[in-house]
Amino acid sequence: MFAGAHTGGLDPTCTPTCGAALCPPHNGDKTACCAEQGCAYAAGNDCIAEGDLAGNPNLCNAPTTCAENEHVSGGACKACAAGKVRPAGDKSDGGDTECTTLVCSQKEKISSNTCVACPAGKTGTGGDATGADTTCTATLCLENQRVLSNLCRDCASGKSSSAGADASGTDTTCQEPVCNACPVPLDMKAVGVGTKVVCEDTSIQCVGEWVAYGGGCYHPTCTTLSCCSCAENERVWKNKCLPCRRGTVSAAGADPAGADTSCTKIAPCLENQHVSSGQCEACPSGKHKAAGDQPPINSECWDASTCGGDVCVEANTVSCKDHACECKSGYGGSTCDKDITPSGVQKLIREARKNPFPTNADILQRQNTIKTFVKDTLKQKLKEGASVKDAISETKITVETQDLPQKAQALVAKSAKIPVIAVAPENKDEDDTCDEGFDTPGCAMVDLSSNTEEIVILTTDPAPGSWSILSAGSAIVSKQTRVSEFVYAMQCWNDGWGDEEIVDTTGGAELYECNSNVVLIGSQAGICTPNTCVHGNCTVDGTTYVCSCDAGYTGDNCELTAPSSMCYDFDCSNYGGHKTLGHCGGACTASICCNYGSISAFDTHCGTLSAAADYVEARCCHRSVCLDGVSILTGS
Repeated sequence: MFAGAHTGGLDPTCTPTCGAALCPPHNGDKTACCAEQGCAYAAGNDCIAEGDLAGNPNLCNAPTTCAENEHVSGGACKACAAGKVRPAGDKSDGGDTECTTLVCSQKEKISSNTCVACPAGKTGTGGDATGADTTCTATLCLENQRVLSNLCRDCASGKSSSAGADASGTDTTCQEPVCNACPVPLDMKAVGVGTKVVCEDTSIQCVGEWVAYGGGCYHPTCTTLSCCSCAENERVWKNKCLPCRRGTVSAAGADPAGADTSCTKIAPCLENQHVSSGQCEACPSGKHKAAGDQPPINSECWDASTCGGDVCVEANTVSCKDHACECKSGYGGSTCDKDITPSGVQKLIREARKNPFPTNADILQRQNTIKTFVKDTLKQKLKEGASVKDAISETKITVETQDLPQKAQALVAKSAKIPVIAVAPENKDEDDTCDEGFDTPGCAMVDLSSNTEEIVILTTDPAPGSWSILSAGSAIVSKQTRVSEFVYAMQCWNDGWGDEEIVDTTGGAELYECNSNVVLIGSQAGICTPNTCVHGNCTVDGTTYVCSCDAGYTGDNCELTAPSSMCYDFDCSNYGGHKTLGHCGGACTASICCNYGSISAFDTHCGTLSAAADYVEARCCHRSVCLDGVSILTGS
């Protein structure tokens, strides 16, 4: 206690401290007192008892917590200047702080010193938000690209388009080459110095050097069918000229009216060479590379001290064999650092499930943990020389439905199959080889018919442009190409890849119908295959899938012989109840027996009802599956 301390309204036992020192005399200067740590309450040179603090003019104010986009200046919270930002949480007594400049991305424009997302199909200039307002401009597609869902996508092989399509507008199409569109013209005669091709199909559009003329297409210089031959680095496939795959070449002149042709593989690099700017070059001093790198895909040389660019974990490694770490039994991964025994995998999964009540973000993180593990073990199998299909099969991991996002959980639970997570390799710089056969190295990765007890959830590599392919036996099913984190381009195989369909999974898993299969999109998984519907076909119905049964069969999977043709035997719980109990007139279906012909139609109606009585009266509570594929009865 200071000498001469008062009593009465003051606490004679209070000894203020500032750290280890006493609060210095401040002659009633409140600011000076409050600036000293631990000297919170004062009047004159005396400590103030707690009971006497209320209303005291010398009471020190508690420090202020600054809000978002505020900083500390002179002991007070001040707003950041226009175009600058700072997270909330600065304390007014913690010293001055500074705001940072807001930088807009290339997908944003600057408006009133803030970043505003550009509309689909447009891009901004990005930059410093402290500057003047900017605008978004339409993305213009390159030659041989088309607009699909406000994205510029490459034309399918053998098709073309002119440059300049506006990605912010409506979808556009690519065109068949005019000669391929009319391989047998009805009339072929000289017009001036060129050739006129008159086609039966008057909707054909002239492309390339061909120009429209008199109901056909006119070439300004070519006077024979030689103008229809394939160009350099093109090949013939089913009477069409297609580009050679990356890493292969061909001479010009192949006849699309003749037999299929092939391109010749570019000679691979020699030992201690790598690909740089599409060409084989010697490795730098002190580095090495095995022979076989394939132009034009760029590659890197390895440090001499590594095993094919990896540093093997010595305790878990047998040797470095053919530039790959040869792992001891029970270990895997590119450096043999992964415990791939059943107990090791289960430990990984248990640790990934650390939150017993996971959010969607937690489940995504759990999946990423598992996929990262699988991707590294896949890399090691591929370096050992395994085929892509075999490597994927050998490194997949069995999980539980709880390890999947909510929408996927309900759909996988409905399939009654065991979920398995697999990963496809990065292949954005490679072309598939499906036109050479489903069993070629660059085609089918997972066979949907190989194991009817499990559902393989195949993840396409995160690199935009990477792809994965599903098959069902010898039948090619679908190809998924990654556009961005949650956006994919899907294609069905129909004697060649069909047009792309953009699928956005930002809001969760989506369903895609393809060649009598229903594919779960996020990753690729055959959620409903020809094996699922025993006597019927898989179809998408809103947020779920159903089996459309052949005449005389019933059941969720069309596995039961229909006992009769009466509607009272048909379950209308998910279709708004029965509209008739009488004869179906053949095979009973929802459209014949029920108030609504599809689950999605009934779900839409239930979604319009806000009053509880109306909801019950409409039989919405009788559904076993509701919106987003979440089961009402099970809550899963």
